[in-house]
Amino acid sequence: MVKDPIHDSDRLEAIIKLDILSDEIQGLLDDLTQKAAERFNLPISLISIVLDDAQVFVSSHGLENSWMSESKGTPMEWSFCRFTVLDDNPFLVENAKLHERTKDIPLVYQDGVVCYAGIPLRTSGGKVLGSLCVIGDKERSFEESEMADLKRYAAEAVARLEKRAEERILEDSRDA
Repeated sequence: MVKDPIHDSDRLEAIIKLDILSDEIQGLLDDLTQKAAERFNLPISLISIVLDDAQVFVSSHGLENSWMSESKGTPMEWSFCRFTVLDDNPFLVENAKLHERTKDIPLVYQDGVVCYAGIPLRTSGGKVLGSLCVIGDKERSFEESEMADLKRYAAEAVARLEKRAEERILEDSRDA
């Protein structure tokens, strides 16, 4: 039987240990989502944590004044980022309207998502937390050099999250 990566308890525990859903995380990562959107010249970039039934945006660029900015996430069925967790690989979509895995996702026909490139957020322990992604409203291909930059941004995001978690543990031990 193939293990379901979305519901993997070790992966979900890694999310909890990193305290990724705390309010202070966003400011820690916003420069990376901004850089990614600018690098790809696309309107939206997200750092999305894939939980067991939803995805949560811990950093976003380009969602201002949208329902996704207010909700800070989407249901799992609406998530493109879940495919980076399921596949344990980058997920690229040049045209979501034509892509077999995405054509029926409401973000495509309700919100105009057309292109997507997502890189797994992989911890030093090998767990994929979610995705750093860029999103656009026009068909687009993605070059290797762009993907290399997106991988660097994703690695930097995880490094910052893990460093923050280590610092928090040190502070807690000093306070004890």
